[in-house]
Amino acid sequence: MGKLKIGLWPLIFFLFSWTVCQAGLDEELAAEIARIKTLGEPITLEELVPKPLPKEENAAFVYRQAFSLKEELKKKYAKTWKNLPYEGTMLWQELPGIEKDKIVALLLDQQDFQTLYALIEKAVEMKCQFLAQADYEKAAARLLPHLNEMRSLVRLVAARMTAYDYRGKPVKSLENSLVGLKLSQAFSREPLLVTSLVRMAMDEVILNRLEECWISAPQELIRSLQNLIGEKRKENLIYQGLLGERVLYGLKEIERQAICSPREGARNPGIEAIFPNPLTPEEARNFWKRQQLIYFRFMSLCLEMAKNPYWIIRDKLNQTFSEINNLPDLKGVITKQLLSPLKRAFLTEASYKARLGLASLALACCLYRLKSGNYPLSLEELAPEFFSELPLDPFTGQKYHYRVTELGFLIYSVGQDGQDDGGQKGKPGQEEKGDIVWEVRR
Repeated sequence: MGKLKIGLWPLIFFLFSWTVCQAGLDEELAAEIARIKTLGEPITLEELVPKPLPKEENAAFVYRQAFSLKEELKKKYAKTWKNLPYEGTMLWQELPGIEKDKIVALLLDQQDFQTLYALIEKAVEMKCQFLAQADYEKAAARLLPHLNEMRSLVRLVAARMTAYDYRGKPVKSLENSLVGLKLSQAFSREPLLVTSLVRMAMDEVILNRLEECWISAPQELIRSLQNLIGEKRKENLIYQGLLGERVLYGLKEIERQAICSPREGARNPGIEAIFPNPLTPEEARNFWKRQQLIYFRFMSLCLEMAKNPYWIIRDKLNQTFSEINNLPDLKGVITKQLLSPLKRAFLTEASYKARLGLASLALACCLYRLKSGNYPLSLEELAPEFFSELPLDPFTGQKYHYRVTELGFLIYSVGQDGQDDGGQKGKPGQEEKGDIVWEVRR
């Protein structure tokens, strides 16, 4: 009898320890959620998704008219479409002059294209919301067909800029750069990481075209461009996108997978490798709560880093993602799957902000020339008239590199590798190994 009583003690101790551990896990998870709420950050779809706009105020309906008209034009002018700059498959500089004349006439003079551009110009001055809460609940937000359509519209605006430059109308080209940069703001009410990345990609199309433009326009127009670019430099797009990621994946997706045991509910190879046999309901519950807790903690670190310039968080970013990749699967398999790819997003935003800083400085140099007749000998000459504080390279926290050339000027950021390559871009496919450059040759 004594031996039997002694033999029960390990089981009793195990049950007691498991109960304490379970209670502690619940308390930790509740505390983490409470901490998120104190920051004023969304934790539910209701908190995440903006209230719907009235139809008459929502540019999404105007954009959808533009999408439909664009498809009609694409079919109607199928042979010519492949030669459109940015939107087509042929390189503009390789087209013969007669073909360029034909395309420019189509983009600038044809009534249907004028109607298309009028719709875009109307929409960019309105608030926009493509997705309602029901779309997020049905997972329609993960399909996002409107993203590709909007990318096509911004390419058509860049094509129109090219056409105006070809006709020798730089002011019209710059006016359209304003329209193009406003296009991406249609997604300001869409808190998704993929949307944030598309916003940056859309702006890059216009910035690339702007670099090729002859900046000869009224000062008011150039300053309007500068102001818009300045507003974009202040935005933290990755932060906004991560807020949506946490709600849709940290909560909704993990909860969806937790409905059944890991093996049966998730159909996730990474999880199946951990548990060759189905878990009991209690074991599954404990597993998913721990997954959610670890995910929340690391996502909170990512969100905090996303509020700061890249040069400040670079070392912390590398350390955090090293810890994520080294998590034991039992604790962090979901965190590794969902967060490991995010490191690239921080680099993408830093490169994007480097381009915005370069564009703002380049526009200021052009304003300086309009006033004095020459480009500045150093960037310091731009302050305080054009900047209260000069933009800094997001990769170093130091001033951008600048030099006057025989034909114009060159400004550059050291880029992702942090190395000063003297204004040399990386080779195709290896852009991260070179500088990020803005060059004006006129």
